[in-house]
Amino acid sequence: MLPATEEWRCAGVIVESEDLHREAYNAAFAHFKACIGGKQDVIDWSEDFYDDLQNKVGGGKAKMRWYFGTAPSYWLAWSYCIAGQTAR
Repeated sequence: MLPATEEWRCAGVIVESEDLHREAYNAAFAHFKACIGGKQDVIDWSEDFYDDLQNKVGGGKAKMRWYFGTAPSYWLAWSYCIAGQTAR
């Protein structure tokens, strides 16, 4: 006699969590005071920007590569923003 088995399959989204991902990215940017191009504003992805980004690129590492790889060339000067000064 074979043991009883169950198979569960899901072809859709169970929980919409993209806004939680955006908030986590922004929290990490704020924690590390991440800014680009010597600007004093810490990176902060708006809902509209993140909605566009998530529809272009899937996956966290891929999002980072895309964002920082396609950001203007001043990304090369990315730094931590510390009390009005920048440090690499």
